Amino acid sequence: MKYNCQSNIGKIESILLKQPKDAFINQDYINANWKDLNYTGCPDYNKVVEEFEFFVELLKKEVSNIYYLPKNDKTGLDSIYPHDPVLITKKGQSYVIWAKNSIKENQQPLENILLNWVFLYLVRLPEAVVYSRLMPVPFKNLLISRRIKLIEMPDSEYDTMACNVLAIAPRKCIVISGNPLTKKMLEDENVEVFEYKGE
Repeated sequence: MKYNCQSNIGKIESILLKQPKDAFINQDYINANWKDLNYTGCPDYNKVVEEFEFFVELLKKEVSNIYYLPKNDKTGLDSIYPHDPVLITKKGQSYVIWAKNSIKENQQPLENILLNWVFLYLVRLPEAVVYSRLMPVPFKNLLISRRIKLIEMPDSEYDTMACNVLAIAPRKCIVISGNPLTKKMLEDENVEVFEYKGE
């Protein structure tokens, strides 16, 4: 398996996931641990497994190679998110420490800057789904200066995570269902949108 992630908007050739059965284990394990991780609610194990399987089927439309992390007793519920704590580069992986005010003027190509926040997701260059209320003004101005078209997510769809967009190939993305306004704005930009519940 080749580890490499140099773009958040190019076609995904290979992807690394962790299955709920190996992260969440079972409902009893979830019940005992979710509060300590500050989840907003207790996940339903059976629903998580069902939605994960549907999500994988969407990925298979474009992604040729899907790999899975093994169960590990040293990890917990949050290991379901293998992308969050590491940055994969040509030289290997680096652990990321998330901190406020960590993005300053950056000379990298824009799609290589860490963008997995709740206010911005690149769909393809030069377009991004954004929630302007949470964007630092200098960062928004930087995007505009680089001629990035901002697809403005409405306030009414923030809580339903309309900005949580996964670009799986140019002009193709996966979004969480229940956000019809954001979906229509993407489709108006000729982006093919696949939906899943993601509850």
